[in-house]
Amino acid sequence: MADREFRIGATVYGTGGARVGRIRAYDARGDYLSVRASVLSRMDLRIPASAVRHIDAEGNVHLGLGPDEMAETAPAADTVAPLDHPILPHGQDPHVVRHGGLYYLAQSLDDRAITIAATTALTGLAAARPAVVWGAPPSGSGSHGVWAPELVMLEGRWYIYDAADDGDNASHRMYALASVSGSPLGPYQERGRVATRPDTWAIDGTVLAQGDAYHLIWLGWPGAIWLGWPGADDVQQNLYIAPMRDPCTLAGPGVTLSEPAYAWERPTVGPAVNEGPAVLRHGERLFLAYAANGS
Repeated sequence: MADREFRIGATVYGTGGARVGRIRAYDARGDYLSVRASVLSRMDLRIPASAVRHIDAEGNVHLGLGPDEMAETAPAADTVAPLDHPILPHGQDPHVVRHGGLYYLAQSLDDRAITIAATTALTGLAAARPAVVWGAPPSGSGSHGVWAPELVMLEGRWYIYDAADDGDNASHRMYALASVSGSPLGPYQERGRVATRPDTWAIDGTVLAQGDAYHLIWLGWPGAIWLGWPGADDVQQNLYIAPMRDPCTLAGPGVTLSEPAYAWERPTVGPAVNEGPAVLRHGERLFLAYAANGS
């Protein structure tokens, strides 16, 4: 069987109390693999030490073996694997959504593709195996500089919003992909550019869904002529918001939502930046988190 990641769970047996045990094995996609145990008073799994990738805060063991490799054996001494921090040792612009009991992480791969990794716990991200769900075309608009993909479900369909260019950073704009299946893992189909107004440099798009209304929030440069960054001292990047007519089309021009006006938002050298917006909800309150200062 091909090497895959599994989460193993087992019933807890009382002291001296025999009962029917059932082991549940789940692969990284959350598919249930039935592995039943006989009537036991104590039980453990024979797991090669090299196969243990991670034990998360919930006690789930993340392995790299198939169910046919598991066997009943005598109880082993209790061991606890330390948690590794950071939970993901590499990557950029992380965006995670939870759906169907799994966490899905969207990331850019080499600025030319988008991957999604699925895991049962955030602490399992390092062991999760990302799948490429979309690759950029060899040339033209949206073919290079694929940055900051965000996975969003709108109107019962999965969308990915990303920024990309034609090989020149000055041409970075927002793009949309739509899943052709009901799964966050795609596959995805290109839906073209999400045209912002004014039509200037745009990255880090995220969607604010409020009832039946959607708004796109993105990072853009306020001028009409690209100055390049880092570069001239007067380069600035603001956050903008605009209503959406549908998941791939804006219904109006952008309005400045935030700009780097405070001292802690403005570096001594280089561009003053507000970037990476993320919508947060707490009860009836709505928040927008973002990064500031340098980029």
